[in-house]
Amino acid sequence: MSWFSSLIKSKERKFNGFEYAIVSEKSSRDDMEDAFYCSGTMNKNQFFVGIYDGHGGALAAQIAKDKLHTYFVEQIKSGKEPNLAFHNAYQNVSGEITNRFCGTTAATVFFEGLIINYAHVGDTRIILINQDGIKNLTIDHRVGNPVEEARVFSLGAKIKDGYISKGFTGITPTRALGDAFFADVGIISSPETGEYTIADKDKWLIIGTDGLFDFATDEEILQTLNNSKSAEECAQAIKKLVLEKNEGDDNLTFFIMKLFKPENK
Repeated sequence: MSWFSSLIKSKERKFNGFEYAIVSEKSSRDDMEDAFYCSGTMNKNQFFVGIYDGHGGALAAQIAKDKLHTYFVEQIKSGKEPNLAFHNAYQNVSGEITNRFCGTTAATVFFEGLIINYAHVGDTRIILINQDGIKNLTIDHRVGNPVEEARVFSLGAKIKDGYISKGFTGITPTRALGDAFFADVGIISSPETGEYTIADKDKWLIIGTDGLFDFATDEEILQTLNNSKSAEECAQAIKKLVLEKNEGDDNLTFFIMKLFKPENK
């Protein structure tokens, strides 16, 4: 076994003709605070993916893993549009995280045929790769995001070395599920949402924690994808890039899907 500890082996599967794989690694950290959920929902044309990066312990990410998709599906069944279903599900999960010093980022995608609805809080990111390069479907909720920085600053947040500080502690994401201790300095659980229709030019979709994007550049990711064919091959190559070549020392969890229209397969 290599120097990092693997929690699960990558799994290669398919949804509606789309091939995907998942990697989740503890890396050199003492604890695993990432979690993920990936499964079909109400029918074979629908699919839900959630990637969660906890902080202050693993509790918040585990609650999100267990509960967020169930709340979302309940909302969809009741007739809510996906963006509202995401908002309500995020609020419900955040309310269940009773440890005031525990929280998690989240990036969630609901597939319905070729349409993907997505939502996120924090710096777990969703990117799309096509013939033109990388398209960011999400923008990190961090202090480096000028809109987010202005929002928390207007609410009295103190910013130091990239962290929102309160008392003797601090937090990096400006939005998260949980983290009630930081609510009065602008940490909110309201997600940003969006919709995208998969097109012929689209090649890959990646949903990943900052354990991926803090240790691999866009150029490195593109080069890795260009040199790989299957989702599983890409997943293993990216894992090796992050944990071995670039010596990433954070928990690493990501979902990767190879995109193509069913009629063209």
